Amino acid sequence: MQAKWGARLLAAMLLSVLVFSFGCLTPGESDSLKRSVANLQFQSEEQRKEMADLKMRLDALAQDFNAVGAIRENQSSVLTKTYDFSKELQELKGRFEENRHQNEKTFKDMVLERELMNAKISALENEILKAGGSRPASASDKKTVAAAPSSPAAPAVAEPAETREEKAADPQKLYDEGQVLLKAKKYSEAREKFQRLVKDNLKHQLIPSARYWIGESYYAEKKFNDAIIEFDDVWQKYPKHDKARPAMLKEGYAFYDSKDCRASRVILQKLIEKYPQTDEAKLAEKKIAELNADKSCAPKKKKPAATTKKKKKTTNN
Repeated sequence: MQAKWGARLLAAMLLSVLVFSFGCLTPGESDSLKRSVANLQFQSEEQRKEMADLKMRLDALAQDFNAVGAIRENQSSVLTKTYDFSKELQELKGRFEENRHQNEKTFKDMVLERELMNAKISALENEILKAGGSRPASASDKKTVAAAPSSPAAPAVAEPAETREEKAADPQKLYDEGQVLLKAKKYSEAREKFQRLVKDNLKHQLIPSARYWIGESYYAEKKFNDAIIEFDDVWQKYPKHDKARPAMLKEGYAFYDSKDCRASRVILQKLIEKYPQTDEAKLAEKKIAELNADKSCAPKKKKPAATTKKKKKTTNN
């Protein structure tokens, strides 16, 4: 606007000078002056157009700047949403990994439990076979028993005072006596003490330890199947007791000594998972390393089944 008013002021001054000096100029000078004034007016008009064009460009730039600002705001919003989405995706991924790990652990535990159950069944079957198990009574046996005349009831015999005293024996005394006999390697006698304690005091706090030492007495006598049953009951029924960990460890040892490497590995691995960072877990790791180095414990390769050719039967017409 200032340039516009300046051009008009200059043109007015020139016109004033022209009018003032019109009478003093020659015709040629007057024409030259007119052309100069016309040229100045033309230049002034061009400058006005340029100013208008510059104003339009400035307005356009201002609009572009506003548009850029809006785009930046949109970009910022998009980045924020992208970050939130990425964060939610990471959380979902973490939950998925956690669920997958839990499912794998559950499946692994189920496999271990199945193998352990099979090993226990095998141990019980071996124990039954070793003891020469009895067959169930048949119908004819039952009839024979039913037909047999009943014998008269025997008169009641007074229980000796010594027997009554034995029944009323103090649990701690029985436990201590069993420990002494066990250290003296009198395993059968020690086991009788511990078994009396368990039988007469079903809810006593010494029961888990007594059951454990019963298993140790069997193990010392190399009666591994009996030892397995006792050790298994200890850690299954009393998982928080101090004897639970050594019972699991000795059960794994008993399975190994009875040549059941698979069951031994299952028990020892379960001990490591159930009671990590314990002395028993470290001993279990060493035993597993021994199992892996034992060639007799290596899984046997299955021989391919022999193919039999079926003979075609020929019939005579």
